[in-house]
Amino acid sequence: MNRIINWLFWCKMCLIRFTSWRDLVSHTKNPRKYQQQLLSSIIKRNQDTTFGKDHSFKSISSYKDFVKNIAVQDYESLRPYIEKQEETKKPELNAENPILYAQTSGTTGKPKLLPILKRTIKNYQHSQSIVSYVNYYASPGVFAGTILAIGSPAIEGYLDTGTPYGSMSGLVYQSMPKMVHRKYVLPSIIFDVEDYKAKYYLISAFAMRSFNVSIIATANPSTVMKILHTINQYKEELVEDISTGHLSNHFNMNDSELKKINRYFYKDESRAQKLKMLIAGSETIAFAHLWPNLKALSVWTGGSVGALIPEIKRQLPEKTNIIELGYLSSEFRGSINVTPKNDYCIPTIHENFFEFVAVADIDNESPNYLLADELELGKQYFVLVTTQEGLYRYFMNDIVEVNGFVNKVPSIKFIQKGKGVVSLTGEKLYEGQVIDAIDKLKNKLELKFNFFILLGDEQAQCYKLFLDAEPVDAVAVSECFEKALCELNMEFETKRASTRLGQTEVVFVNKNTYEDFKNHCVDNGQREGQFKYLVLQYQKECSFDFVEHALERTGEA
Repeated sequence: MNRIINWLFWCKMCLIRFTSWRDLVSHTKNPRKYQQQLLSSIIKRNQDTTFGKDHSFKSISSYKDFVKNIAVQDYESLRPYIEKQEETKKPELNAENPILYAQTSGTTGKPKLLPILKRTIKNYQHSQSIVSYVNYYASPGVFAGTILAIGSPAIEGYLDTGTPYGSMSGLVYQSMPKMVHRKYVLPSIIFDVEDYKAKYYLISAFAMRSFNVSIIATANPSTVMKILHTINQYKEELVEDISTGHLSNHFNMNDSELKKINRYFYKDESRAQKLKMLIAGSETIAFAHLWPNLKALSVWTGGSVGALIPEIKRQLPEKTNIIELGYLSSEFRGSINVTPKNDYCIPTIHENFFEFVAVADIDNESPNYLLADELELGKQYFVLVTTQEGLYRYFMNDIVEVNGFVNKVPSIKFIQKGKGVVSLTGEKLYEGQVIDAIDKLKNKLELKFNFFILLGDEQAQCYKLFLDAEPVDAVAVSECFEKALCELNMEFETKRASTRLGQTEVVFVNKNTYEDFKNHCVDNGQREGQFKYLVLQYQKECSFDFVEHALERTGEA
């Protein structure tokens, strides 16, 4: 059966080569033409929506008109249109009503609901087919074994109107062709498990049982490390489950939920015996031990999450390729890796209309907006996108860098979130959320302090909160602060619950810290009369050593 499926894969790759791949290559030779055609089609399709009427879409005949009629948008400027369309089912933002919403954290405690249309799923499937084609030829044998792909639930809940919200990764997982589903290690029902310890235990059980995983695919490297940690923590229990063919309930899962998942789990005594020998001969288990034929790991390698890649690489077989997944967010799929050898990820010019602003130009009153074919090698830019789902000139607050070209299209790599946002493992923490959480912390614990700063430590995958307060129980302060952040940021709550993001470390510093910090910044070029600092930063971008000003701490966090 596996031979037949592999032959069908080969046939599918040949088809993609002469259709989707050839079209994309053609687009890269004249991106300006195809981007303008795409923009025109988006404008024309939505000219009779309320947003289209408010911004005179019918009068737009050029990119110049587009910029003149539509100011740069963020989610809050689009939220009224999204919410009214969901309430009335009339074309407020999109000519087509959403079938689903992707949910993610907003700048306030109220989450973003991002429209997903029927065409959205088709576009994602189209892009995923190109990714599969590229990986197929970049890593021979990558689909010869099984596929360990990890996603989120396709449906996470329902709005009061009855429309579901969930994730694109879950939808795409479920909508893949049958021949792909036959190679999946995990049944999609696992993604619906709410308890994170239980979910990772189940993922680990299915993964260990499969002896021939040839590719691992998941966006976040922290997910990969979490699986490895779970395997080593529960290796004896997992092997016993594989031997009996029955998944243990170590985490008080709902019995009916576990029963459904057990239908997909069968015993493999031969595999269990080999795993027992492996455990007996190794103190810790690496992916290289479990899957010596692993050909590729498709994952994010850039930005703050890239700090985990060296450790992950040490756990893989020597010849496993680590392939950059590309620029991807809840809002849209931003790039496709077309040459994994060099990690050249080109913008999805066939799906979305792109604008860019040079980082050095972003604070100008009238920044210079650039199109995809106007970027320069080695320079960094902020991204604006117009999608087919109603995000118009949407400011992503993401910084990308040009690391090459494919014909006339730049290859972009994600560097980090922009000002006032830090994301260590996908939580996208905003400065405003930190300020609100600090206010709640002060009131709840009756703490008195004038200075604080929160630094994101990429290596440790946790935040460090520095306060000029008298030392108290640091654990209590950390827990109170994180509780407030969890109420404001659903992604932060998710990452902490799964332990992919470590507990916030609290450090009490002396009363001179602010003045010393200010003097340091002034000495390095800031004007004293205009001095202000970001209360949320990446630790790597802060040259001041706050630890040197630390007081004796009470408790640990």
